[in-house]
Amino acid sequence: MSIPIDIPGGEKLGELTTPVLQPGVQQAEAGGFHGIVLIGSHGQDPVATHVCTPLRSTSDLAYADALEYIARQAR
Repeated sequence: MSIPIDIPGGEKLGELTTPVLQPGVQQAEAGGFHGIVLIGSHGQDPVATHVCTPLRSTSDLAYADALEYIARQAR
């Protein structure tokens, strides 16, 4: 779904085609936390989830792993 935005010169902007990456945290069954990234799609592409492999002791550290994954994808 596209939401129209009135921006000067916006008619020259193309529609966003990159996946939407949303960081999150998943609690492991054995204790600890994994960073996760929800990967949204545009159109008919499948939705995916990336689970960061390090098991962290706090949710803040796991969330930082997810943010780091997203930053690497932007390069």
